[in-house]
This record gives sequence, C-alpha cells and structure tokens, in this order.
Amino acid sequence: MPSIFLLYSIYNYRFQGAVNTRSDFLTSTEF
Repeated sequence: MPSIFLLYSIYNYRFQGAVNTRSDFLTSTEF
C-alpha cells in the first residue's frame, strides 16, 4: 500500500508539473 501511495504521489506531482509548464507556455505565447 505505501508503495502504491508513493507512486501515485510521484505521478500526481509530475502531472501537476506538466500542467503548470503547459499553462505557463500558453500564457507566454499569448502575449
């Protein structure tokens, strides 16, 4: 169970990072 939670937290962290990077890229390309 702990390993599953760890993998989920790592995946969630990487997913959030990808979303933030994408939003920053879209915002920078807007202007």
